[in-house]
Amino acid sequence: MTNLTAWMDAHTGVSSWVQAFAVILTLALSFVVSRRDRSDRKAEASARARNAGIAILPLLRDVYAEIEWTLMRMSEGGNPDYLGRNGPDVDDVASLWSINALPQALKDLRGAMADLGPAAATTQKAYFALQGLDEDKQCFWYAREGEGSDMRGASADEMAKTLALLKACRGRINEAIGAIAKLLK
Repeated sequence: MTNLTAWMDAHTGVSSWVQAFAVILTLALSFVVSRRDRSDRKAEASARARNAGIAILPLLRDVYAEIEWTLMRMSEGGNPDYLGRNGPDVDDVASLWSINALPQALKDLRGAMADLGPAAATTQKAYFALQGLDEDKQCFWYAREGEGSDMRGASADEMAKTLALLKACRGRINEAIGAIAKLLK
């Protein structure tokens, strides 16, 4: 050991080379560790996105089916929440209540929506379209509070607006389902 110390004292340039080598080795190791951390974070974000997609996709598919049902009923002359002489049409009422329940269900999963990664923006657009539909329906109800809480007195313009909102929601939800399905592949 004393021979090595004596040799290093005699050759002062060696210590500079050893220090330079140590610095380069330290930089290389920090680069490798940071790449591994980034890769781990990416894998973790991807897993969170998949889990969020698995949680949200059934809700979106259910509401898509409900909107399709409602649009079909409206095209056949059914009026959602219409209270006829014999009482409400159970299918129409159930259909719109299911659609209106989705924004609350998605509110419960708001954190999950943020974790959807590339599908988050599309899913949030669908959520906001559903909120718009819900708000429109509630405004309609509140405006007719004295007439009862149904769409009996809806004008053709109001029904056309509701129909347009339903179709817009259907389109946004379809986009969100596609984005989440792509994420889950």
